[in-house]
Amino acid sequence: MPSARADGGQARAWPPPVDEALLEAKEDNPNLSVKMVIRTARQSPELHADLPLPRSTVHQLLARHGLINEPKEDAGQHCAETLTGRILPSKAKNLG
Repeated sequence: MPSARADGGQARAWPPPVDEALLEAKEDNPNLSVKMVIRTARQSPELHADLPLPRSTVHQLLARHGLINEPKEDAGQHCAETLTGRILPSKAKNLG
């Protein structure tokens, strides 16, 4: 049987000012990467220097608010075709 978690019963959500600082940083400059959003938000007085801000969690927050531009669905397929040298005939005629 697994042992009980040490943080059991404690909420791990950030306080609202942290979310607001991260969202504001991205809204002010939509071209910022997640890493730069974190760096910019850390300059806010609401964020403590020792508060962990994992990039994956910040990415999820920004995506939930529609602030992340997701890559096109066929981008991976295009890369695979390029790496293997295979281009489907239907796409080859579009290459000119």
